[in-house]
Amino acid sequence: MPAGTYMFSMKSKPFIAGSVLKIVSQDGSICKHLSTNRLDGNPSISEVTVYFNKYGDSHFLSKVKGRSLGAEVARSRAEKQLEGTYSKEKVSSRPTPKSKPQRSGK
Repeated sequence: MPAGTYMFSMKSKPFIAGSVLKIVSQDGSICKHLSTNRLDGNPSISEVTVYFNKYGDSHFLSKVKGRSLGAEVARSRAEKQLEGTYSKEKVSSRPTPKSKPQRSGK
């Protein structure tokens, strides 16, 4: 998926360890569903944090953690192939603050 702004939502079923993470681009043109392992949330954080594994110039979604829930994404075939070639770096990203509309003064 290309870099951009995405919305995340999770669907989980009672008594099942895994969940489905839905990722949708801001304009709705891209939508992906990923099988994940559920993680506990972190009540001390105020915003969702997205974690990536980085190999060279390639980034792979690793985890999404919020206040109440989290999800860990299984490594893809492409990520596993790059593991042997590059050393892994962990990278995290938080949402950028939305700019407030400017009011014109009269």
